Amino acid sequence: MKSLLAIAVGLAFAGNVSAQSLNCAALANSPLMEPAGYAEACGGPAPNPSVGNVPNVPTSTAFTIDIRGQAPRLANTLYSFTLNNFPTQTTRGVTASSVFGVDFNPAGTTLYGVTGSAGVPASTLGTINTTTGAFTAISALSGLGAGENATGLTIHPRTGVAYLSTFGTTAQLYTLNLATGAATLVGSMGTDIMIDIAMNCGGQLFAHSITTDSLFSVNPATGAATLIGPHGLAANFAQGMDFDNETGTLYAFIYTGGGTNRFGTFNLGTGAFTSLATDNPLGEYEGAVPTLCPAEIAPVAAPVNNPMGMILLGLMLVGIGAFATTRRV
Repeated sequence: MKSLLAIAVGLAFAGNVSAQSLNCAALANSPLMEPAGYAEACGGPAPNPSVGNVPNVPTSTAFTIDIRGQAPRLANTLYSFTLNNFPTQTTRGVTASSVFGVDFNPAGTTLYGVTGSAGVPASTLGTINTTTGAFTAISALSGLGAGENATGLTIHPRTGVAYLSTFGTTAQLYTLNLATGAATLVGSMGTDIMIDIAMNCGGQLFAHSITTDSLFSVNPATGAATLIGPHGLAANFAQGMDFDNETGTLYAFIYTGGGTNRFGTFNLGTGAFTSLATDNPLGEYEGAVPTLCPAEIAPVAAPVNNPMGMILLGLMLVGIGAFATTRRV
């Protein structure tokens, strides 16, 4: 865990800076994209591309943005892949820089994205064409506090209410108007850098902290965050996660520096992380899954809520009473 002073100073570093100018201690936990030269100047894990126990299912299509790039792959490029095969990715096209949060609408037809303060365009809500990767700006983000940087985006997969996470000196939760880009403060999630948020079909909200490398649950009405547990990886810089709404599984793209990463799943009860692919391919990823929630079963109205049902119930009670009287006689 790094000091809050180091975290705050780290926010001043963004984009491409020379290795000589990097303050490694200040960048120990940063919500921004990894700067050029960070791994060389500050050290980091050596890439070790491998594939873990990838399940046979699900085979739904998902999308990811490699915001860093790793030669010969270009930075800020959208890819598609199947959830059981992250290493095999199909290039869709280059999108805006520093897209720090993405999610689909409940129908799974529109991919929304928000750029961070270092993005192009800066701090902007837009849509991403899943065929070409093209970013179409809707509006600049408004309503954020001074110095806050967008870190994550999630959309309730049933109601369509959008939530935005930010970090300045503390982590904040906002609701976000997807038509105007206006953010309305919900409340503070605390001092941890919540690098991304994700909501499931039941409206439960989760956040990933790179300060304590842990998974949290978040009250969507207040912003209050509750620790679930650590995942055991040294996560840093911008990264993403999203639910597969068909299965209720929370997938995450955990970035560990120098191009190294883990794609896998979170245990919602403990925070434990199961890697499905390791450093394969190298890159720094955001991601979203356009699967739909299972159909909700409409509750059957009780007879007492139905006038005819109430009459029938009354007749039944009268009959039972008459029978009981006859038996006593």
